[in-house]
Amino acid sequence: MAKKVIGGIVVVIILVLIVLGKNSTSISDATIKIGAILPLTGANAQVGEGLRDALNFGVKNYKGDLKFELIFEDSALDPKTALSAANKLIAIDKVDVIVDAYAPIGSVVSPITEKEKVPHLNIAFDPNIAKGDYNFIHFTPPSSVSKLFIEELQKRDIKKVAILRINNQGIQAVADEFKKQLTLVPNIQLVGDEVFQPGERDFKSRIANLKQVKPDLYILLSIPPELEIAMQQFSDVSIKNISTMVYFELSPKRELFNDLWFVGTQLPAQGFVEAYEAELKKPITFAVPNMYDIFNLVAYAAERSPSKTREGIKDELLKISNLEGALGNLTIDSEGIVISGASLKIIRDGKIEVIN
Repeated sequence: MAKKVIGGIVVVIILVLIVLGKNSTSISDATIKIGAILPLTGANAQVGEGLRDALNFGVKNYKGDLKFELIFEDSALDPKTALSAANKLIAIDKVDVIVDAYAPIGSVVSPITEKEKVPHLNIAFDPNIAKGDYNFIHFTPPSSVSKLFIEELQKRDIKKVAILRINNQGIQAVADEFKKQLTLVPNIQLVGDEVFQPGERDFKSRIANLKQVKPDLYILLSIPPELEIAMQQFSDVSIKNISTMVYFELSPKRELFNDLWFVGTQLPAQGFVEAYEAELKKPITFAVPNMYDIFNLVAYAAERSPSKTREGIKDELLKISNLEGALGNLTIDSEGIVISGASLKIIRDGKIEVIN
C-alpha cells in the first residue's frame, strides 16, 4: 500500500514538473512577437518600406538571448485598414507588442491596445496617442519643432506667416503648438490658416485666399500625395517662399522642394547611419532611426521582464532611462513619450542637408 502511495506521489510530482516545464519560458527560448502596421502600399510606401527595413535591421543585429518574430501588416495609411490589422494581430497572431507610424494610424490603434493591454509604440506628433498605460510615442515633439521653427523665423526677420494644412491628428497637434508658441512672440503674426481634407486635390482657391493676406512665408503641413500636389500648385502660381515642420522629409519627390529650408527631425548617430546604409545598400528614409530605436526599446524591456508578458514588457518600458539609441540617449517619460530633438535642414538637388 505504501509503495502505491509513494508511486502515486511520484507520478503527481512528475506531472507537476511537466506542466511547470511547459508553462515556464527561459530567456534563451523566449520568442517575442512584434506586429508592425506600416504603409507598405500607396503614396507613403517608401516610408513604410524603410520602417520595415529598420525593424529587420534591428532583429538581424540584435545581440541578446531572446528570439523575435516580426509580423507585418499593410495599413495603406488607412485608419480602417489599420484597425482591422490591429485586431488581427492581437486576436489571431497573439503578438506581444504592436508598432506603427503616423497619427491617423496610432489614433485608432491606441484605444485597442490599451483595452487589450498590448504595448504599442508609435511614430507620430500627436501626444494623445500615448495616453494610457500601454501606449508610447518615439518622435520629435511638436514643442521642439515649433520652438526651432519660430527661432528661425526671427533670424530671417519673417513677420507674417500663413498655413495650408491637411486635417489629421498629428498635423493638428503641430499647428496647435505652433500657434500657442507664436502668441509669445509679438513680432510674428499668423495671417492665414487653410485646412483641407484628406483626398482633396485642388488647392487653387485655398492658395489664392492665402495669397491675398500677403504672408512672408507659407507653411505647408501635409503628407503625400497631397503634399506634392499642393506644392506643385504653389509653384504653378510662382509662390516659392514655402517651408514646413518635418513633412518635406516624407516625400519621395524631394526635388519639388529644392532650395527650401525647414525644421526636421533630429539627426541620427553617424555610426548608425553608416552601418545601416552599408548593410542595406540604400540611404536612410524618414523615421528609420526612430523605428530602429523602438525595436531596441522593446528588446531591452523584454530582456528585463521576468515574465516576458505584455504587462511585463510594458512595466519595463516605463523604467527606461538614458538608453543609448540611434537618436541619442533614450528616456521614456511619465507620459510614455520618448523625446528627441529637431534640426534645421534644407533640400538641395533632391537631397536633405543640415544647416549648421
